[in-house]
Formats: sequence, structure tokens, C-alpha cells
Amino acid sequence: MPINTVSDVIGTHGAPLEWTDSQGKKYQLSLINLKAQSKIERIIEGDAIEALKAHKDLISEDDYRFQFSRLLRDITQGRFNFGGEYFQNAIETIKGVSAMVSVVFNVDRDEAMQLITAEPEVKEVLSMITERSYPKKAVAPTNP
Repeated sequence: MPINTVSDVIGTHGAPLEWTDSQGKKYQLSLINLKAQSKIERIIEGDAIEALKAHKDLISEDDYRFQFSRLLRDITQGRFNFGGEYFQNAIETIKGVSAMVSVVFNVDRDEAMQLITAEPEVKEVLSMITERSYPKKAVAPTNP
């Protein structure tokens, strides 16, 4: 059965997740597993590289090489890993959110940007997908 409202996204564990936008288009949603995390990280790392390349003409060649080397070091050292500081900074931007939406909603970046701007429920759906992907651990009872 298709998901027609935000509350339907939660569904049952293991069932495929589907969401329908306001125009009636259906999207197969993905939970954020390790493969999805890796895809989102690669997109955000690519965005960082492209941003630096876009500013190449504004800085000296030596500074560009230094900054590019530093960026590659940050990437190889995992500073853009899911949940890390650089990742958190990026995900607070529209480009970062579009990276997450593109992976979770299984769409390209352009369509992700359109969804973000045209569908107010996307943020809430993304939040629910995140909660479902990372359920809170049950708290074990303590001995008195």
C-alpha cells in the first residue's frame, strides 16, 4: 500500500517505504544504512572539492595547491564521515540536505533540490527516515 501521508512513512519494519508527493509522484525511500551513508559522504566530499575548484581563480596557485592538499587530507582522514564535524556543517546547507534527499529518495541532485523547495513534508519525511534508520537503544533496567 502506498504512503500518502508523512505518518505512513513509519510503516512496519522491513516493508518497502514509499512516499507520494503533492503531485502524485511516488518515491521509493531508502533507510540510511552504511551504503547510503557512504553515498552521502562521497557526494558531500565531491561538493567540497568542486567548491574549492570553483574558487581556484580567486587564490594564488600555491594557496590553491595547499588548500587542495589539505582538503584531500581531510577526506582521507575521515573528517567528512557521516556524523562528523565537517559532515554536520555540510548537512546544514541546502546542498548538504540535497545530498541526503537524493540518496534517501533515490533521485538525482536536481530533483532533490526541487523536492526540497516544492514539498514542505520532505524535511519531516527525512527526519522520520533518520529516526527509523537509527532507532533509540532500549534502556536496560538498573538494579536498585
